[in-house]
Amino acid sequence: MKAVRHWVSAVLLLTLSSFPALLRAGIPAGPVEFATAGFSVSEAGTVAVITVHRIQLDGDSFTVSYSTFDREARAGEDYVATSGTVSFAPYQTNATFSVAILDDPQFEGIETVGLVLSNPTGGATLGTHSTAVLTILDDESTAPGVLDESFNPGAGVRGVVRSIAIEPAGRILVGGEFDQVGGVPRNGVARLNSNGSLDPAFEPGLSAGARVNAVAYSPDTKIIIGGSFTSVGTTSRGGIARLREDGSLDAAFDPGIGANGEVLAVCLLPDGRVLLGGAFAAVQGVPRQGLARLNGDGSLDATFVAPVPNGVVRCLQLQEDGAILVGGSFTSMGDLPRTFVARLTADGALDNTFDPGTGNTVHNGTGIFTLAIQSDGAVVLGGDFSILFGRGRSALMRLYPNGALDDTFAPNVPTGDKVWSVAVQPDGRVLAGGTFSRLANPSCCDLFPRNGIARLNPDGSVDTSFDPGAGAAPQSVQALTLQRDLKVLMGGAFAEVDGRDRRGIARLTGDQALRIQRMDVMADKQVELTIIAQPDQYYVIEASGDTVHWAPLATNLSQTALLNFIDKNSAAAEQRFYRVRHLAR
Repeated sequence: MKAVRHWVSAVLLLTLSSFPALLRAGIPAGPVEFATAGFSVSEAGTVAVITVHRIQLDGDSFTVSYSTFDREARAGEDYVATSGTVSFAPYQTNATFSVAILDDPQFEGIETVGLVLSNPTGGATLGTHSTAVLTILDDESTAPGVLDESFNPGAGVRGVVRSIAIEPAGRILVGGEFDQVGGVPRNGVARLNSNGSLDPAFEPGLSAGARVNAVAYSPDTKIIIGGSFTSVGTTSRGGIARLREDGSLDAAFDPGIGANGEVLAVCLLPDGRVLLGGAFAAVQGVPRQGLARLNGDGSLDATFVAPVPNGVVRCLQLQEDGAILVGGSFTSMGDLPRTFVARLTADGALDNTFDPGTGNTVHNGTGIFTLAIQSDGAVVLGGDFSILFGRGRSALMRLYPNGALDDTFAPNVPTGDKVWSVAVQPDGRVLAGGTFSRLANPSCCDLFPRNGIARLNPDGSVDTSFDPGAGAAPQSVQALTLQRDLKVLMGGAFAEVDGRDRRGIARLTGDQALRIQRMDVMADKQVELTIIAQPDQYYVIEASGDTVHWAPLATNLSQTALLNFIDKNSAAAEQRFYRVRHLAR
Protein backbone atom coordinates (compact mmCIF):
# COMPACT_ATOMS: atom_id res chain seq x y z
CA MET A 1 0.00 0.00 0.00
CA LYS A 2 2.89 2.31 0.67
CA ALA A 3 4.14 1.89 -2.88
CA VAL A 4 0.68 2.57 -4.24
CA ARG A 5 0.42 5.76 -2.31
CA HIS A 6 3.73 6.91 -3.78
CA TRP A 7 2.50 6.07 -7.28
CA VAL A 8 -0.71 8.02 -6.77
CA SER A 9 1.24 11.03 -5.52
CA ALA A 10 3.49 10.87 -8.53
CA VAL A 11 0.50 10.76 -10.86
CA LEU A 12 -1.04 13.79 -9.14
CA LEU A 13 2.21 15.72 -9.37
CA LEU A 14 2.53 14.91 -13.03
CA THR A 15 -1.05 15.95 -13.66
CA LEU A 16 -0.70 19.32 -11.85
CA SER A 17 2.53 20.20 -13.62
CA SER A 18 1.46 19.40 -17.13
CA PHE A 19 -2.30 19.48 -17.57
CA PRO A 20 -2.78 23.23 -16.97
CA ALA A 21 -0.53 23.86 -19.96
CA LEU A 22 -3.31 22.50 -22.11
CA LEU A 23 -5.87 24.72 -20.38
CA ARG A 24 -3.72 27.88 -20.77
CA ALA A 25 -3.41 27.69 -24.52
CA GLY A 26 -4.88 30.80 -26.12
CA ILE A 27 -5.79 32.64 -22.91
CA PRO A 28 -5.08 36.37 -23.38
CA ALA A 29 -2.32 37.79 -21.21
CA GLY A 30 -4.66 40.50 -19.87
CA PRO A 31 -3.92 43.99 -18.51
CA VAL A 32 -0.53 44.87 -17.02
CA GLU A 33 0.26 47.93 -14.91
CA PHE A 34 2.39 49.24 -12.06
CA ALA A 35 1.45 47.71 -8.71
CA THR A 36 0.77 51.19 -7.31
CA ALA A 37 0.60 54.75 -8.59
CA GLY A 38 3.53 55.78 -6.42
CA PHE A 39 6.76 54.27 -5.10
CA SER A 40 9.24 55.88 -2.70
CA VAL A 41 12.88 55.37 -1.75
CA SER A 42 15.42 57.19 0.40
CA GLU A 43 18.18 59.00 -1.45
CA ALA A 44 20.55 56.92 0.67
CA GLY A 45 19.07 53.74 -0.80
CA THR A 46 21.10 51.94 -3.46
CA VAL A 47 18.15 51.07 -5.68
CA ALA A 48 14.40 51.46 -5.86
CA VAL A 49 12.59 48.22 -6.66
CA ILE A 50 9.56 48.80 -8.91
CA THR A 51 6.82 46.16 -9.13
CA VAL A 52 4.84 45.55 -12.32
CA HIS A 53 1.59 43.61 -11.90
CA ARG A 54 -0.52 41.42 -14.18
CA ILE A 55 -4.12 42.00 -13.08
CA GLN A 56 -5.57 38.55 -13.89
CA LEU A 57 -4.29 35.29 -12.45
CA ASP A 58 -3.72 33.38 -15.66
CA GLY A 59 -2.88 34.02 -19.28
CA ASP A 60 -0.22 33.61 -21.94
CA SER A 61 3.36 34.74 -21.42
CA PHE A 62 4.24 38.24 -22.52
CA THR A 63 6.71 41.10 -22.12
CA VAL A 64 6.26 44.81 -21.45
CA SER A 65 8.77 47.64 -21.82
CA TYR A 66 9.55 50.14 -19.05
CA SER A 67 11.48 53.41 -18.90
CA THR A 68 12.14 56.36 -16.61
CA PHE A 69 11.90 60.08 -17.34
CA ASP A 70 12.83 63.27 -15.49
CA ARG A 71 10.41 65.12 -13.26
CA GLU A 72 11.96 67.15 -10.40
CA ALA A 73 14.77 64.58 -10.26
CA ARG A 74 17.41 64.62 -12.99
CA ALA A 75 18.96 61.55 -14.63
CA GLY A 76 22.69 61.42 -13.99
CA GLU A 77 22.37 63.64 -10.90
CA ASP A 78 19.68 62.01 -8.78
CA TYR A 79 19.14 58.63 -10.43
CA VAL A 80 20.34 56.48 -13.33
CA ALA A 81 18.10 56.57 -16.39
CA THR A 82 16.68 53.09 -16.86
CA SER A 83 14.82 51.24 -19.62
CA GLY A 84 14.25 47.63 -20.60
CA THR A 85 11.63 44.88 -20.59
CA VAL A 86 10.17 42.55 -17.99
CA SER A 87 8.86 39.10 -18.88
CA PHE A 88 5.85 37.28 -17.46
CA ALA A 89 5.39 33.53 -17.63
CA PRO A 90 1.97 31.88 -17.38
CA TYR A 91 0.58 32.18 -13.86
CA GLN A 92 3.15 34.89 -13.01
CA THR A 93 1.45 38.00 -11.64
CA ASN A 94 4.37 40.16 -10.49
CA ALA A 95 7.74 41.15 -11.94
CA THR A 96 10.22 43.80 -10.88
CA PHE A 97 12.91 46.08 -12.20
CA SER A 98 15.31 48.41 -10.38
CA VAL A 99 16.17 52.09 -10.64
CA ALA A 100 19.60 53.05 -9.25
CA ILE A 101 19.53 56.08 -6.92
CA LEU A 102 22.42 58.57 -6.75
CA ASP A 103 23.15 60.16 -3.37
CA ASP A 104 24.58 63.67 -3.04
CA PRO A 105 25.23 66.12 -0.19
CA GLN A 106 22.75 68.75 -1.41
CA PHE A 107 19.52 69.65 0.39
CA GLU A 108 16.87 69.06 -2.26
CA GLY A 109 13.70 67.96 -0.50
CA ILE A 110 11.39 65.56 -2.29
CA GLU A 111 12.17 64.84 -5.94
CA THR A 112 10.27 62.56 -8.29
CA VAL A 113 11.04 60.33 -11.26
CA GLY A 114 8.45 59.39 -13.88
CA LEU A 115 7.89 55.72 -14.71
CA VAL A 116 6.10 54.48 -17.83
CA LEU A 117 5.13 51.11 -19.33
CA SER A 118 4.81 50.59 -23.10
CA ASN A 119 4.78 48.04 -25.93
CA PRO A 120 3.13 45.04 -24.28
CA THR A 121 3.44 41.81 -26.31
CA GLY A 122 1.65 38.47 -26.34
CA GLY A 123 -1.80 40.01 -26.36
CA ALA A 124 -1.26 41.96 -23.11
CA THR A 125 -2.78 45.42 -22.71
CA LEU A 126 -1.85 48.39 -20.53
CA GLY A 127 -3.92 48.82 -17.38
CA THR A 128 -4.95 51.96 -15.51
CA HIS A 129 -1.55 52.51 -13.85
CA SER A 130 0.60 52.46 -16.98
CA THR A 131 2.48 55.42 -15.52
CA ALA A 132 3.68 55.91 -11.95
CA VAL A 133 5.85 58.20 -9.83
CA LEU A 134 8.99 57.27 -7.92
CA THR A 135 9.58 59.67 -5.04
CA ILE A 136 13.15 60.14 -3.79
CA LEU A 137 13.34 61.29 -0.17
CA ASP A 138 16.35 63.53 0.41
CA ASP A 139 18.20 62.02 3.34
CA GLU A 140 19.80 65.40 4.14
CA SER A 141 16.57 67.35 4.47
CA THR A 142 13.61 65.18 5.32
CA ALA A 143 13.41 66.72 8.81
CA PRO A 144 12.11 70.31 8.97
CA GLY A 145 14.27 72.90 10.70
CA VAL A 146 17.62 71.66 9.37
CA LEU A 147 20.05 74.22 7.91
CA ASP A 148 19.65 74.19 4.12
CA GLU A 149 23.21 74.05 2.85
CA SER A 150 22.12 74.54 -0.76
CA PHE A 151 21.49 78.16 0.29
CA ASN A 152 24.95 79.62 0.86
CA PRO A 153 25.38 83.41 1.13
CA GLY A 154 29.18 83.13 1.34
CA ALA A 155 30.55 85.91 3.51
CA GLY A 156 26.94 86.81 4.33
CA VAL A 157 25.68 90.14 5.58
CA ARG A 158 27.94 92.52 7.48
CA GLY A 159 25.36 94.02 9.79
CA VAL A 160 21.72 93.22 10.55
CA VAL A 161 18.90 91.93 8.30
CA ARG A 162 15.54 93.37 9.35
CA SER A 163 13.28 92.44 6.44
CA ILE A 164 13.02 89.78 3.73
CA ALA A 165 10.80 89.58 0.64
CA ILE A 166 10.68 86.97 -2.12
CA GLU A 167 10.24 87.79 -5.79
CA PRO A 168 7.81 85.69 -7.84
CA ALA A 169 10.86 84.37 -9.72
CA GLY A 170 12.41 83.18 -6.45
CA ARG A 171 15.08 85.82 -5.90
CA ILE A 172 15.28 87.25 -2.41
CA LEU A 173 15.36 90.90 -1.36
CA VAL A 174 16.89 91.71 2.03
CA GLY A 175 16.75 95.01 3.86
CA GLY A 176 18.48 96.10 7.02
CA GLU A 177 21.40 97.95 8.45
CA PHE A 178 24.51 96.67 6.65
CA ASP A 179 27.28 97.81 4.33
CA GLN A 180 28.38 94.53 2.71
CA VAL A 181 26.72 91.39 1.36
CA GLY A 182 28.84 88.50 0.18
CA GLY A 183 31.93 90.67 0.58
CA VAL A 184 30.56 93.25 -1.88
CA PRO A 185 29.55 96.80 -0.83
CA ARG A 186 25.77 97.11 -0.40
CA ASN A 187 24.11 99.73 1.81
CA GLY A 188 20.80 98.80 3.42
CA VAL A 189 19.30 96.69 0.63
CA ALA A 190 20.48 93.87 -1.62
CA ARG A 191 19.11 91.04 -3.73
CA LEU A 192 20.17 87.41 -3.52
CA ASN A 193 19.71 84.62 -6.00
CA SER A 194 17.68 81.62 -4.87
CA ASN A 195 20.89 79.81 -3.84
CA GLY A 196 21.94 82.68 -1.55
CA SER A 197 24.58 84.24 -3.80
CA LEU A 198 24.52 88.01 -4.34
CA ASP A 199 22.80 89.30 -7.47
CA PRO A 200 25.50 91.72 -8.71
CA ALA A 201 23.13 93.42 -11.18
CA PHE A 202 20.96 94.83 -8.38
CA GLU A 203 22.60 97.93 -6.88
CA PRO A 204 20.27 100.77 -5.85
CA GLY A 205 23.15 102.87 -4.52
CA LEU A 206 21.74 103.93 -1.15
CA SER A 207 23.91 106.27 0.88
CA ALA A 208 26.28 104.98 3.57
CA GLY A 209 24.51 104.36 6.88
CA ALA A 210 21.16 103.68 5.20
CA ARG A 211 18.75 101.48 7.12
CA VAL A 212 15.93 99.63 5.31
CA ASN A 213 13.34 98.30 7.74
CA ALA A 214 10.72 97.16 5.23
CA VAL A 215 10.73 95.77 1.68
CA ALA A 216 7.75 94.76 -0.46
CA TYR A 217 7.10 93.74 -4.06
CA SER A 218 4.26 95.24 -6.06
CA PRO A 219 2.38 93.18 -8.69
CA ASP A 220 4.19 95.06 -11.49
CA THR A 221 7.56 93.85 -10.08
CA LYS A 222 8.38 97.24 -8.60
CA ILE A 223 10.00 97.28 -5.15
CA ILE A 224 9.00 99.52 -2.25
CA ILE A 225 11.59 100.19 0.46
CA GLY A 226 11.05 102.06 3.71
CA GLY A 227 13.51 103.03 6.40
CA SER A 228 15.98 105.69 7.35
CA PHE A 229 17.83 107.02 4.30
CA THR A 230 18.10 110.35 2.51
CA SER A 231 18.85 109.39 -1.07
CA VAL A 232 18.79 106.63 -3.68
CA GLY A 233 21.70 107.14 -6.03
CA THR A 234 21.92 110.87 -6.53
CA THR A 235 18.22 111.55 -5.96
CA SER A 236 16.81 112.69 -2.61
CA ARG A 237 14.38 110.28 -0.97
CA GLY A 238 13.23 110.73 2.63
CA GLY A 239 12.81 107.22 4.01
CA ILE A 240 10.54 105.89 1.24
CA ALA A 241 11.29 104.98 -2.38
CA ARG A 242 10.26 102.70 -5.22
CA LEU A 243 12.80 100.77 -7.25
CA ARG A 244 12.60 99.13 -10.62
CA GLU A 245 13.29 95.42 -10.96
CA ASP A 246 16.96 96.09 -11.76
CA GLY A 247 17.36 98.18 -8.58
CA SER A 248 17.39 101.58 -10.22
CA LEU A 249 15.18 104.33 -8.78
CA ASP A 250 11.66 104.57 -10.19
CA ALA A 251 11.33 108.32 -10.66
CA ALA A 252 7.60 107.96 -11.49
CA PHE A 253 7.03 107.38 -7.77
CA ASP A 254 7.98 110.68 -6.15
CA PRO A 255 7.20 111.10 -2.43
CA GLY A 256 8.78 114.57 -2.34
CA ILE A 257 10.63 115.21 0.90
CA GLY A 258 9.16 111.98 2.28
CA ALA A 259 8.79 111.33 6.01
CA ASN A 260 10.47 113.45 8.67
CA GLY A 261 11.25 110.37 10.74
CA GLU A 262 12.00 106.69 10.33
CA VAL A 263 9.68 104.48 8.26
CA LEU A 264 9.33 101.13 10.03
CA ALA A 265 6.60 99.41 8.00
CA VAL A 266 5.16 99.50 4.49
CA CYS A 267 2.05 97.76 3.17
CA LEU A 268 1.12 97.63 -0.51
CA LEU A 269 -2.57 97.94 -1.38
CA PRO A 270 -4.17 96.19 -4.39
CA ASP A 271 -4.80 99.52 -6.14
CA GLY A 272 -1.11 100.51 -6.01
CA ARG A 273 -1.31 102.84 -3.02
CA VAL A 274 1.16 102.41 -0.16
CA LEU A 275 0.58 102.51 3.60
CA LEU A 276 3.41 103.77 5.79
CA GLY A 277 3.95 103.25 9.49
CA GLY A 278 6.78 104.55 11.62
CA ALA A 279 8.23 107.13 13.96
CA PHE A 280 7.45 110.19 11.84
CA ALA A 281 5.24 113.20 12.60
CA ALA A 282 4.84 114.51 9.05
CA VAL A 283 4.93 113.24 5.45
CA GLN A 284 5.68 115.65 2.63
CA GLY A 285 5.39 118.47 5.18
CA VAL A 286 1.80 117.53 6.14
CA PRO A 287 1.08 116.35 9.72
CA ARG A 288 0.79 112.57 9.77
CA GLN A 289 1.64 111.00 13.13
CA GLY A 290 2.95 107.46 12.59
CA LEU A 291 0.49 106.57 9.80
CA ALA A 292 0.09 107.79 6.23
CA ARG A 293 -1.03 106.61 2.81
CA LEU A 294 0.60 107.49 -0.51
CA ASN A 295 -0.97 107.38 -3.94
CA GLY A 296 0.46 105.26 -6.73
CA ASP A 297 2.61 108.16 -7.91
CA GLY A 298 4.07 108.76 -4.43
CA SER A 299 2.00 111.83 -3.57
CA LEU A 300 0.29 112.02 -0.18
CA ASP A 301 -3.25 110.63 -0.13
CA ALA A 302 -5.11 113.48 1.59
CA THR A 303 -8.26 111.35 2.02
CA PHE A 304 -6.54 109.02 4.51
CA VAL A 305 -6.37 110.65 7.94
CA ALA A 306 -5.96 108.01 10.64
CA PRO A 307 -6.51 108.59 14.36
CA VAL A 308 -3.24 109.70 15.96
CA PRO A 309 -1.38 107.00 17.91
CA ASN A 310 0.49 108.18 20.99
CA GLY A 311 3.54 106.12 20.05
CA VAL A 312 5.45 104.48 17.22
CA VAL A 313 3.82 102.24 14.56
CA ARG A 314 6.06 99.23 13.90
CA CYS A 315 4.01 96.83 11.76
CA LEU A 316 1.07 96.82 9.35
CA GLN A 317 -0.99 94.03 7.79
CA LEU A 318 -3.86 94.24 5.31
CA GLN A 319 -6.86 91.95 5.85
CA GLU A 320 -8.73 90.43 2.91
CA ASP A 321 -11.68 92.78 3.52
CA GLY A 322 -9.41 95.86 3.26
CA ALA A 323 -9.20 96.55 7.00
CA ILE A 324 -5.74 97.44 8.32
CA LEU A 325 -4.11 95.93 11.41
CA VAL A 326 -1.67 98.25 13.16
CA GLY A 327 0.89 97.22 15.78
CA GLY A 328 3.43 99.27 17.69
CA SER A 329 4.37 101.03 20.92
CA PHE A 330 1.21 103.09 21.47
CA THR A 331 -1.44 102.83 24.16
CA SER A 332 -4.11 104.92 22.44
CA MET A 333 -5.40 105.74 18.95
CA GLY A 334 -7.05 109.11 18.83
CA ASP A 335 -9.00 109.47 22.07
CA LEU A 336 -9.54 105.73 22.63
CA PRO A 337 -7.33 103.24 24.50
CA ARG A 338 -5.62 100.72 22.26
CA THR A 339 -2.71 98.88 23.87
CA PHE A 340 -0.09 98.10 21.22
CA VAL A 341 -2.57 96.92 18.53
CA ALA A 342 -5.58 98.36 16.70
CA ARG A 343 -7.55 97.93 13.51
CA LEU A 344 -8.52 100.62 11.01
CA THR A 345 -11.18 100.54 8.33
CA ALA A 346 -10.05 100.84 4.71
CA ASP A 347 -10.55 104.63 4.83
CA GLY A 348 -8.46 105.03 7.99
CA ALA A 349 -11.13 105.26 10.70
CA LEU A 350 -10.67 103.35 13.95
CA ASP A 351 -12.56 100.04 13.80
CA ASN A 352 -14.52 99.81 17.04
CA THR A 353 -15.47 96.16 16.39
CA PHE A 354 -11.84 95.22 17.14
CA ASP A 355 -11.10 96.08 20.76
CA PRO A 356 -8.39 94.03 22.44
CA GLY A 357 -8.18 96.11 25.61
CA THR A 358 -11.73 96.79 26.76
CA GLY A 359 -11.62 97.88 30.41
CA ASN A 360 -7.99 96.90 30.78
CA THR A 361 -4.85 98.95 30.24
CA VAL A 362 -2.43 96.64 32.07
CA HIS A 363 0.74 96.20 30.09
CA ASN A 364 4.47 95.98 30.58
CA GLY A 365 7.07 96.24 27.81
CA THR A 366 7.80 98.31 24.74
CA GLY A 367 5.18 97.05 22.31
CA ILE A 368 4.30 94.86 19.36
CA PHE A 369 7.05 94.37 16.74
CA THR A 370 5.38 91.95 14.34
CA LEU A 371 1.99 90.52 13.44
CA ALA A 372 0.58 87.94 11.05
CA ILE A 373 -2.96 86.99 10.04
CA GLN A 374 -4.07 83.36 10.01
CA SER A 375 -6.41 81.97 7.37
CA ASP A 376 -9.29 82.05 9.89
CA GLY A 377 -8.72 85.74 10.61
CA ALA A 378 -6.97 85.27 13.96
CA VAL A 379 -4.00 87.58 14.56
CA VAL A 380 -0.64 86.39 15.89
CA LEU A 381 1.38 89.09 17.68
CA GLY A 382 5.03 89.14 18.70
CA GLY A 383 7.01 91.76 20.57
CA ASP A 384 8.30 92.88 23.93
CA PHE A 385 5.69 92.51 26.68
CA SER A 386 5.21 90.44 29.79
CA ILE A 387 1.59 91.11 30.72
CA LEU A 388 -0.96 92.22 28.16
CA PHE A 389 -4.74 92.54 28.21
CA GLY A 390 -4.98 91.31 31.78
CA ARG A 391 -3.67 87.74 31.23
CA GLY A 392 -0.17 86.40 31.41
CA ARG A 393 1.54 86.37 28.04
CA SER A 394 5.17 87.00 27.29
CA ALA A 395 6.37 88.10 23.83
CA LEU A 396 3.87 86.03 21.82
CA MET A 397 0.07 85.83 21.73
CA ARG A 398 -2.92 85.35 19.45
CA LEU A 399 -6.15 87.34 19.19
CA TYR A 400 -9.51 86.31 17.80
CA PRO A 401 -10.72 88.28 14.74
CA ASN A 402 -12.62 90.64 17.09
CA GLY A 403 -9.48 91.40 19.11
CA ALA A 404 -10.23 89.23 22.15
CA LEU A 405 -7.37 87.21 23.59
CA ASP A 406 -7.30 83.62 22.31
CA ASP A 407 -6.68 81.49 25.41
CA THR A 408 -6.36 78.31 23.30
CA PHE A 409 -2.94 79.57 22.12
CA ALA A 410 -0.70 79.68 25.18
CA PRO A 411 2.98 79.83 24.19
CA ASN A 412 5.47 79.83 27.04
CA VAL A 413 8.24 82.31 26.19
CA PRO A 414 10.49 83.27 29.12
CA THR A 415 9.74 86.71 30.56
CA GLY A 416 12.14 89.33 29.23
CA ASP A 417 12.71 87.69 25.84
CA LYS A 418 11.54 89.34 22.63
CA VAL A 419 9.85 88.03 19.49
CA TRP A 420 10.84 90.12 16.49
CA SER A 421 9.16 88.21 13.69
CA VAL A 422 6.38 85.68 13.16
CA ALA A 423 5.15 83.72 10.15
CA VAL A 424 2.04 81.54 9.98
CA GLN A 425 2.03 78.29 8.01
CA PRO A 426 -1.07 77.18 6.05
CA ASP A 427 -1.70 74.44 8.64
CA GLY A 428 -1.85 76.97 11.50
CA ARG A 429 1.56 76.33 13.00
CA VAL A 430 3.49 79.47 13.92
CA LEU A 431 7.16 80.26 13.30
CA ALA A 432 8.71 82.71 15.73
CA GLY A 433 12.06 84.46 15.63
CA GLY A 434 13.59 86.52 18.42
CA THR A 435 16.07 86.68 21.27
CA PHE A 436 14.93 83.62 23.25
CA SER A 437 17.14 80.61 23.98
CA ARG A 438 14.49 78.19 25.20
CA LEU A 439 10.73 77.68 25.24
CA ALA A 440 8.35 75.64 27.38
CA ASN A 441 4.98 74.07 26.70
CA PRO A 442 1.76 75.76 27.94
CA SER A 443 1.25 73.28 30.78
CA CYS A 444 4.83 73.84 31.99
CA CYS A 445 7.59 72.94 32.48
CA ASP A 446 9.41 70.82 29.92
CA LEU A 447 12.07 73.11 28.45
CA PHE A 448 13.19 72.94 24.82
CA PRO A 449 16.42 74.60 23.66
CA ARG A 450 15.45 76.93 20.81
CA ASN A 451 18.04 79.60 20.08
CA GLY A 452 16.33 82.44 18.28
CA ILE A 453 13.92 80.40 16.17
CA ALA A 454 11.15 77.89 16.87
CA ARG A 455 7.93 76.51 15.48
CA LEU A 456 4.81 76.23 17.64
CA ASN A 457 1.74 74.06 17.28
CA PRO A 458 -1.70 75.72 17.08
CA ASP A 459 -2.07 75.44 20.87
CA GLY A 460 1.27 77.20 21.49
CA SER A 461 3.23 74.09 22.43
CA VAL A 462 6.69 73.61 20.95
CA ASP A 463 6.63 71.68 17.68
CA THR A 464 9.46 69.22 18.31
CA SER A 465 9.37 67.98 14.69
CA PHE A 466 10.94 71.32 13.68
CA ASP A 467 14.43 71.16 15.18
CA PRO A 468 16.96 73.88 14.23
CA GLY A 469 19.71 72.23 16.28
CA ALA A 470 21.97 74.81 17.89
CA GLY A 471 19.90 77.55 16.21
CA ALA A 472 21.11 81.12 15.78
CA ALA A 473 24.20 82.44 17.54
CA PRO A 474 23.82 85.00 18.91
CA GLN A 475 20.05 84.64 19.38
CA SER A 476 18.85 87.51 17.25
CA VAL A 477 16.37 86.54 14.53
CA GLN A 478 14.55 89.64 13.30
CA ALA A 479 12.98 88.54 10.00
CA LEU A 480 11.17 85.36 8.92
CA THR A 481 9.63 84.56 5.55
CA LEU A 482 8.12 81.33 4.24
CA GLN A 483 8.95 80.30 0.70
CA ARG A 484 6.27 78.65 -1.44
CA ASP A 485 7.96 75.29 -0.82
CA LEU A 486 7.67 75.99 2.95
CA LYS A 487 11.39 76.44 3.48
CA VAL A 488 12.12 79.16 6.03
CA LEU A 489 14.25 82.23 5.32
CA MET A 490 15.60 83.82 8.49
CA GLY A 491 17.47 87.10 8.90
CA GLY A 492 18.95 88.95 11.83
CA ALA A 493 22.18 89.77 13.63
CA PHE A 494 23.48 86.21 14.02
CA ALA A 495 26.87 84.89 12.85
CA GLU A 496 26.11 81.16 12.91
CA VAL A 497 23.17 78.81 12.46
CA ASP A 498 23.51 75.33 13.95
CA GLY A 499 27.26 75.80 14.24
CA ARG A 500 27.80 76.76 10.58
CA ASP A 501 28.84 80.21 9.33
CA ARG A 502 25.71 82.09 8.26
CA ARG A 503 26.07 85.83 8.83
CA GLY A 504 22.74 87.60 8.89
CA ILE A 505 20.82 85.35 6.49
CA ALA A 506 20.11 81.61 6.31
CA ARG A 507 17.51 79.12 5.13
CA LEU A 508 16.06 76.13 6.96
CA THR A 509 14.24 73.15 5.53
CA GLY A 510 10.50 73.08 6.06
CA ASP A 511 7.63 70.68 5.63
CA GLN A 512 7.22 69.23 2.17
CA ALA A 513 4.79 71.36 0.20
CA LEU A 514 1.48 69.52 0.26
CA ARG A 515 -0.05 68.73 -3.10
CA ILE A 516 -2.19 66.16 -4.89
CA GLN A 517 0.29 64.23 -6.99
CA ARG A 518 -2.09 62.03 -8.97
CA MET A 519 -5.79 61.27 -9.42
CA ASP A 520 -7.08 58.05 -11.01
CA VAL A 521 -10.63 56.99 -11.84
CA MET A 522 -10.96 53.26 -11.25
CA ALA A 523 -13.20 50.82 -13.09
CA ASP A 524 -16.03 51.23 -10.57
CA LYS A 525 -15.73 55.05 -10.90
CA GLN A 526 -14.23 55.42 -7.47
CA VAL A 527 -11.47 58.02 -7.41
CA GLU A 528 -8.04 57.28 -5.96
CA LEU A 529 -5.89 60.27 -4.99
CA THR A 530 -2.18 60.19 -4.23
CA ILE A 531 -0.70 63.12 -2.30
CA ILE A 532 2.82 64.22 -1.49
CA ALA A 533 3.03 64.08 2.29
CA GLN A 534 5.35 64.43 5.24
CA PRO A 535 5.95 61.08 6.98
CA ASP A 536 4.35 60.64 10.41
CA GLN A 537 1.82 63.44 9.89
CA TYR A 538 -1.98 63.45 9.62
CA TYR A 539 -3.81 64.62 6.48
CA VAL A 540 -7.47 65.03 5.64
CA ILE A 541 -8.88 64.87 2.12
CA GLU A 542 -12.01 66.93 1.41
CA ALA A 543 -14.46 66.86 -1.50
CA SER A 544 -16.86 69.43 -2.90
CA GLY A 545 -19.33 69.74 -5.72
CA ASP A 546 -19.13 73.52 -5.95
CA THR A 547 -15.77 74.55 -4.32
CA VAL A 548 -17.81 76.35 -1.62
CA HIS A 549 -19.07 73.55 0.60
CA TRP A 550 -16.40 71.01 1.55
CA ALA A 551 -16.89 67.69 3.32
CA PRO A 552 -14.09 65.55 4.81
CA LEU A 553 -13.75 62.09 3.27
CA ALA A 554 -11.02 60.57 5.41
CA THR A 555 -8.12 61.38 7.71
CA ASN A 556 -4.98 59.29 7.41
CA LEU A 557 -1.56 59.10 9.02
CA SER A 558 1.19 59.11 6.41
CA GLN A 559 3.92 56.49 6.82
CA THR A 560 5.93 57.58 3.77
CA ALA A 561 6.16 60.53 1.40
CA LEU A 562 3.13 59.32 -0.54
CA LEU A 563 -0.36 58.85 0.86
CA ASN A 564 -3.38 57.37 -0.94
CA PHE A 565 -7.06 58.19 -0.42
CA ILE A 566 -10.09 56.60 -2.12
CA ASP A 567 -13.38 58.45 -2.62
CA LYS A 568 -16.02 55.72 -2.53
CA ASN A 569 -18.83 58.17 -3.25
CA SER A 570 -17.43 59.74 -6.41
CA ALA A 571 -19.48 57.54 -8.76
CA ALA A 572 -22.73 59.22 -7.69
CA ALA A 573 -21.42 62.77 -8.05
CA GLU A 574 -22.04 64.88 -11.13
CA GLN A 575 -18.79 66.76 -10.57
CA ARG A 576 -16.19 66.50 -7.84
CA PHE A 577 -13.42 68.79 -6.56
CA TYR A 578 -10.76 67.75 -4.06
CA ARG A 579 -8.40 69.45 -1.66
CA VAL A 580 -6.06 68.17 1.02
CA ARG A 581 -5.12 69.71 4.37
CA HIS A 582 -2.35 68.98 6.82
CA LEU A 583 -3.48 68.54 10.42
CA ALA A 584 -0.86 69.69 12.90
CA ARG A 585 -0.23 67.03 15.53
